Amino acid sequence: MLSPYQKPTTTISQQITLLRKRGLVIPDEKIAEKYLTFVGYYRLAGYWQIYQSDKVNHIFHEGVTFRHITELYNFDRELRILLCDAIERIEIALRSIIVNTMCASHGPLWFTNPSLVEREDWYNENLSVINAELDRSMEEFIEPTMASMERSRTHQPGKLFRFFLLVLFLSFTAT
Repeated sequence: MLSPYQKPTTTISQQITLLRKRGLVIPDEKIAEKYLTFVGYYRLAGYWQIYQSDKVNHIFHEGVTFRHITELYNFDRELRILLCDAIERIEIALRSIIVNTMCASHGPLWFTNPSLVEREDWYNENLSVINAELDRSMEEFIEPTMASMERSRTHQPGKLFRFFLLVLFLSFTAT
């Protein structure tokens, strides 16, 4: 079955020609080729739309250069890197605070105590998520601990893992 979308694929050279036809100033074609090759036309399109006076026909404001677009793209890229770094630091600090607080107050297996949870369904769901994450994880410490659990057969998977180990691979979206 043919796709109803019949727009042909264009080469990098054709993309540059099209952008120039739409009014984008491209003084250095080699730089444009590099960005269109390694970043992509449609990713950059999200950055050049604000520079267009006619968004239907994709006509650029007079004087807009390819450098305007690459500077905005690079600013956004660098901002994302800074935000990811900050988020990682916050996540690690939050994990450490949870470990230190809950393990000191309730022991390293606190998450297996249903009395610490407001609702039993939350408790059961969290244990299910932990077990699924254990099955999915590729962390090196998981396999020996799982083997030890299989030998003992006294706990369901997840319960022998002390929380300070679990927190290393559990994601906040998973719990």
